[in-house]
Amino acid sequence: MGDRTNELFTEARRLLDAATPGPWASTGGGFAQPAIVYAPGYEVIEGEGAARIAMCEFLDAPERRADVELIAAAPRLIAALLERAVTAEADRDEAERRERTAVNLANYHRGVAREAGRRADAARPPAPTESTPDPPYQPVAGRPTMDLLDRGTDR
Repeated sequence: MGDRTNELFTEARRLLDAATPGPWASTGGGFAQPAIVYAPGYEVIEGEGAARIAMCEFLDAPERRADVELIAAAPRLIAALLERAVTAEADRDEAERRERTAVNLANYHRGVAREAGRRADAARPPAPTESTPDPPYQPVAGRPTMDLLDRGTDR
C-alpha cells in the first residue's frame, strides 16, 4: 500500500482505539427532539448509565437521521474495513508469492526442456549432406533385389 493509504489506516486505527468502545446505538429524534448516539453500559458523569457520543438536532430532514445512523455505525464499519484491508493485503502478498513460485517453476522447466533438447541434438547422428554418401544397399534375404526388378524378372 502507498504511504498515504498507510497513514489513513494508522489514523483510523488510532481514532478507533481512542474512542469509546462500541457498539454504539442511537435513540430519539422525534419531532423537535434531538437524536443521541450513545454507548450502552458506559457510565457518564451525569449518571445516565450510557456514554453520550453525539447529539443531532433538526431531524426533520432525512439526511439528519442518516447522519445519526452513520455516526452510530462508524466504529463497527471502521473496524470491519480495517480488518478487510489487512486480509486483502495478506491475500495480495500470498498471490504475489504464488506468482513468483509459478514463474520460477516455469523457468526451471523451460531450462530442463532446453537442456533435454540440447542432449537430444547431441545424441542424434548428423543429417546426411551432399558430401555424405548414402549407405550401400543391403539386400534382404528372400526378397527380390533391385537388379532383378530392373530387368523385369521376379526371382
